[in-house]
Amino acid sequence: MTEAVSEKSQLKGKKILFSGGSGYLGAVMAEHLLTCGAKVANIGRRTPDFLSKYPNQAFHFKADFYESEDLTNVLAQAIEELGGVDVLVNNSFDFSPRTGFNDPAGRIENISKETFMKGLESGIYWPLHCSQIVGKRMIEQKHGNIVNIASLYSFLVADYRMYEGRDIFNPVTYPVSKHGLVGLTKYIASFWAPHGIRCNCLSPGSFPNTLSQKDDPSAPNLVDDKEFLNILNQKCSLGRTGVPKDLESAIQFLCSEKSSYLTGANLVVDGGWSIL
Repeated sequence: MTEAVSEKSQLKGKKILFSGGSGYLGAVMAEHLLTCGAKVANIGRRTPDFLSKYPNQAFHFKADFYESEDLTNVLAQAIEELGGVDVLVNNSFDFSPRTGFNDPAGRIENISKETFMKGLESGIYWPLHCSQIVGKRMIEQKHGNIVNIASLYSFLVADYRMYEGRDIFNPVTYPVSKHGLVGLTKYIASFWAPHGIRCNCLSPGSFPNTLSQKDDPSAPNLVDDKEFLNILNQKCSLGRTGVPKDLESAIQFLCSEKSSYLTGANLVVDGGWSIL
């Protein structure tokens, strides 16, 4: 019992900036950090549902990540509200036709420079920009921890056969940007190590998004496509795709001192997809 209580409170007092903490996976991860005792400031477009449940721990700051100056100001406000920062979690990504998702214009034979660059901006520059702003504070205080949420496709690419005959597909911008995010993570881990700053990736595997229709009414709900879901299940050694709670222990570990000797790593939580 003592061990369980200790594990649950291992983030007590930690001040965490979390970008994209109101999305399908982000909301569950951010709320889990709150249950572990952390103070969490969410940066994003939507107000997270958990905000009212943790009035003394949870904060929300609305920001447009495509507006760099606005984002810089919001990050400064969030750090001030938290009273400092110990951990930065970079989770925001633009899953929309603007970056090529579920749009014929996002296919590799069609993609424009504008769409491709939006994907890189969302997947690489947003984490870089947040890390620059927050990292300066971490360098001053001589300690910090950055966790970048990547993907299974940070070291693999999608199997085109899964998407044949379907309107949904994984655009070229996604694996390219996530591969780049791992490179950024390793670079930060190397160059900021002398300042006491660690940087790691968390890479989820297949977590079908039940919010797809809520976020984009024109997007198919992946869970309703039973054939597609069965294909995804068969790709996983454990025989099923992930649910958001499967990421709770991993994000808790990476944000805590339990991972104090881990930096430049990519922690993969994919149900065994990548070993087949």
